[in-house]
Amino acid sequence: MMHALPFRLSKKQHIVIRLLAVFAVLAALIASGLAVIPGPTPAQAQTQNIPVSPAKQDFSNTTTQNTYTFTVDADATMNSLDFNVTGNNFLLEYNLMVNGRSLKKETFSSSQKLPYSKTVSGLNSPLKKGDKIDLYLRFNFPREQGTVSITPKGTLGGSTPTPTPTPTQPTPTPTPTSTPDPSDKTVTPAAPTAVDPATAPQCVEKGYINIPGTQGVDYYIAGQKKPAGQHFFEGTKPATVKVTAKAQSGYQIASGATTEWSFNMSGEVKNCSGDQPTPPPDGRTFKATGHGFSLQGDPVAPNRPDTFTAKVGEDAKLNYITVRIKTDATFLDPQHYQLTVDKIEDGVTLQKRNVNIGNGYITMDVVPMKDGKQVDSAFLPKDAVFTFTNNLAQNKSLVVELDAYGTKSADPTDPPIISPPDGADWVHGRVANPQLPMTCGLRIAVVADLSTSLNYADNTNGFDESKKATNAFIDALAGTSAELGLYNFASTAPANVPGSTHGNNPPYISMLTQDGVTQAKRVVSNWNFNQNNSATNWQAGLQQVKAGNYDVVYFITDGMPTTSSTIKSKGIGGEFVQASALNDAIDAANELKASGTRVVPLMVDLTLGGRTSQRPVVTNDLVLKDAKRIGWQADPGQAPGLYYKIRSDHPKAIHANYINTDILVNLKMAYDGAGNQTLQVVERLPNGRQETITSNMSRWTYGTRDVKVMGEDISGTGDTVRITNYSGLAAQMKSIAQDLTKKCGGEVIVKKRIVDEDGKVLSDSEPGWEFTLSANGQKVIDPGNGELVTQWRKATSWREEDKGTARWGIQSETAQDLTLTETQQAGYTLFKRDGKNAVCQETRDGKTTSIAVQNDGEFGFKVRMNEKDKVLSRVSCVVDNYKTPEATGKLTFKKAQYVDGEVVEMSDLGGATFEIYPAKDGKPDYSAGKPLYTIKPGQESIEVKTTGTFFLVETKAPNGLNLLPKPVPFEIAFDKDAKKYRVSTVGNHPQLKASGSGDAMLLVVADTASGQLPKTGGNGVLVWALGGLVMAGGGALWMRRRKS
Repeated sequence: MMHALPFRLSKKQHIVIRLLAVFAVLAALIASGLAVIPGPTPAQAQTQNIPVSPAKQDFSNTTTQNTYTFTVDADATMNSLDFNVTGNNFLLEYNLMVNGRSLKKETFSSSQKLPYSKTVSGLNSPLKKGDKIDLYLRFNFPREQGTVSITPKGTLGGSTPTPTPTPTQPTPTPTPTSTPDPSDKTVTPAAPTAVDPATAPQCVEKGYINIPGTQGVDYYIAGQKKPAGQHFFEGTKPATVKVTAKAQSGYQIASGATTEWSFNMSGEVKNCSGDQPTPPPDGRTFKATGHGFSLQGDPVAPNRPDTFTAKVGEDAKLNYITVRIKTDATFLDPQHYQLTVDKIEDGVTLQKRNVNIGNGYITMDVVPMKDGKQVDSAFLPKDAVFTFTNNLAQNKSLVVELDAYGTKSADPTDPPIISPPDGADWVHGRVANPQLPMTCGLRIAVVADLSTSLNYADNTNGFDESKKATNAFIDALAGTSAELGLYNFASTAPANVPGSTHGNNPPYISMLTQDGVTQAKRVVSNWNFNQNNSATNWQAGLQQVKAGNYDVVYFITDGMPTTSSTIKSKGIGGEFVQASALNDAIDAANELKASGTRVVPLMVDLTLGGRTSQRPVVTNDLVLKDAKRIGWQADPGQAPGLYYKIRSDHPKAIHANYINTDILVNLKMAYDGAGNQTLQVVERLPNGRQETITSNMSRWTYGTRDVKVMGEDISGTGDTVRITNYSGLAAQMKSIAQDLTKKCGGEVIVKKRIVDEDGKVLSDSEPGWEFTLSANGQKVIDPGNGELVTQWRKATSWREEDKGTARWGIQSETAQDLTLTETQQAGYTLFKRDGKNAVCQETRDGKTTSIAVQNDGEFGFKVRMNEKDKVLSRVSCVVDNYKTPEATGKLTFKKAQYVDGEVVEMSDLGGATFEIYPAKDGKPDYSAGKPLYTIKPGQESIEVKTTGTFFLVETKAPNGLNLLPKPVPFEIAFDKDAKKYRVSTVGNHPQLKASGSGDAMLLVVADTASGQLPKTGGNGVLVWALGGLVMAGGGALWMRRRKS
């Protein structure tokens, strides 16, 4: 039964609706590439050669890797570039760059015999006059001799770029196009060069002269004009060849420029075919990549097919190496493969860890070891060479990939010396104080003064207060990844051996565990006075911490430097400040700072007063010119030098003594109070004569120097912390430690454990498990190489102090949503607690609370790192795995298509084929060179024996259907209750449907018909949505007008 509309459309309304429908269909057709609206054809700019100089270069190499630079001579837009390389050997790789930016890089699957020509098209790259075009070439043999020429092509003058031209064969010897620049008519001819077989370092068959390409200049050989390029000498007898340069019309040669050159040619001709090495051996591939520093693999030498080498390009700090070995050998034994390095930090060796053997491949980690323990990093000098060796004869085919992770090392050159803050010429200059690293887990040293003065602190015991303060420092660091070294000094260092970690291996204690905190406090408890070790030796206090490679040293003292190695060598006691004692301390501090250690003096005020009611605070003292003390009634020795005498009982000087004692401490106070009645100085001259020089102070002292300034002498301006008394030291040190732990806000810690099927912990800390941290596209993850990234993979540590944990720093002042994904190891399955893939906690202000975890697929999870006052919290997570029971499963693939919105399965996969690859860093891992499995009609199921994340790649679609637009991830997990494998999808991929477990696992891939959705790189469903919006908007507008 027909129902009449409640209203009638007018003729105009019919037309509007029809037009809207037509526009919607046209929009969809245009977006999907099924319709083309004709229009005026744009004018085609003429393709021209873009001038560069030189257009051609000769080379005689001594290394396999070389970069050749050409200068652009005119503004242009480059659409393509032809290059030609001549020589005797093979080309393995090239990289085309403009101003350091790579435009096209290609590593050949099989080496290319020279000469070799290439057209690189589709560049569409704007060029400015003076830009640099670099062509990096990697040869299979270091002694290569030949030429390289380039011809960029496009439009001159920055005009509209042309479409990509049809590639043409490059001209072996291009002639540069001269484009006069009217603004500059003066030119300087570039010098030609000559190569002769009699004098060339490598074999050259025939002599030749290279004519450069200089704009505005013509070159003549023996009077004949020659273009830029290579010109062979055809004579058979010795002769002198003359080359001249002349200015082209409209140009003039610069004043004083050379325009004539002469070359002696021998006329000799050689046969160089015997120099040619054999091509790289078949079945041998080696690739080395440095992450964070430069590392370049060498071509496989034909005469050493089982030895691969890679050279370090800059000073670096090595963290670890991953090696993947792919071979056709049926017997896989890691012991047949070795990796060594010829130069590395003293005492460091390389050791294999985390070895996995798969179907035709071996993967392993190689880590630096020192004294039997893994270290975070080891110094690698520039030009260090890694050597990989294979001694397994069954390896007909061998592919090795080496990835080395680390950072560039600090500049090894000596840092500049800065003059003293007050410009005193007798004080040694200082090295700039390094900034404190903005990261969690610093290595910290505390160096405590245990000299006599602590016994006389105002109204307190300095030894007890130093212990209390350092214990407060330890408590504030507890539970963080900080490492703490504890040291002490007086006349020597350490002044108290049980109260020091000096000499321990390592000389610091991890603050992660309660055991570490307890151990540190036990060391501090031994900070007691030793009356036979009572002077103040800043030099020795600083020198002892060098072996710890610390980030920062907190140097606690209430005195000034009174002794040192130089002072002791002169037989001088350690009672008062001596110039050499200060300078020796500055030198010791400079050595620490030059190696990257920040020095922070904590200067506690010393209060005196003797037996008076006065309580003056020591702010400075006289600095002696290395004077030796003698008794008040004694005569100076016969050795030339300065000698001084003191009296501590003079009424006008007793305020310069320790409180309630007769021990004189400050020469400045005493001398200001009583002059030569409390201090006298004599000098024994070289001729044996003795002079009293007390009143001539410039002969025995450099004058007064403030305590604060002396602190800055060993650190830097403004870097000294002054504390009014020992009773205030604890609050200051606690505050410092709390500031340090703020940097541990924004730290992610993952701990890996192994449990049984019921969740009982079998191993509380498992090293060698990989986790990938992602920050939702935000560059906030600090990998330690100076650059923030959005994603970083780490393996849990082998070090005893943090074994089984992986750590990442997060640098941000805003809360972050983070995702952690575990890389499954063969034979293990993730153990869920309360249905979650991890258990996480948040720590802030010393308080730890549980935080929510959201599963992300079978092996990942999401957590939120919260912020307070622009400081992030610390997030700690525990992830458990258990040994997968013996089980197998079967995964079957089916193909389907959408028919009228319904999914309809197709028999025999509809003729489709698929490949399955493992996952690495959230992407397919193609490094093996072939898929794990190939799915095709008749082979639609695979046997499942392990868990993990995989990628499905459709390589052939059924007729009339679209390929999957990109690789699609899926996961295989193990259901511990059902004791079966199960399959699931990852993320939002509606074209993939997973179901079942055990032998009934099923993946259905539904494709769309051609024309329904664009193929890869198309506009997707967006165009259809826009078309619908156009129609809906038109209808709404019409209804609104209708109602009005």
